Amino acid sequence: MRLPDRLTKPAEFLRITKKGARYRQNFLTVYISRAVDAGASGGSGRVGFIITGHAVKGSVKRNRIRRLLREAVRKWWSLIKPGNDIVLKAGTSPYIDHADYVERIFITVCLAAGILTDHGAVLAEGFLNREARDL
Repeated sequence: MRLPDRLTKPAEFLRITKKGARYRQNFLTVYISRAVDAGASGGSGRVGFIITGHAVKGSVKRNRIRRLLREAVRKWWSLIKPGNDIVLKAGTSPYIDHADYVERIFITVCLAAGILTDHGAVLAEGFLNREARDL
């Protein structure tokens, strides 16, 4: 599965972060807004990432977090309802470096936001319950 189209323009990020719904879980803040062209073209939505140097020190760690978030989005994008523009903003956390932790937080936020399809919500619940049993 490929990554969805990316948000690239500062005006797009600003529109979503100012007017979109906000959901926060641990280090991750997710802003969700209905895609501007979703109705006309049936677009599947786009995704953008914000990982600032102020929140995460060091370019190596910042880029690792970005890669982990991209991988989580790539895995679950087909189970997200189409037509949403999503911005993921990473804050500080000492445990961000683990891929399963990042994916778990992303899924938790998606469930809270209600952007997963019915099938995706069932799979997410199973994933989160499986992870809880393994701990």
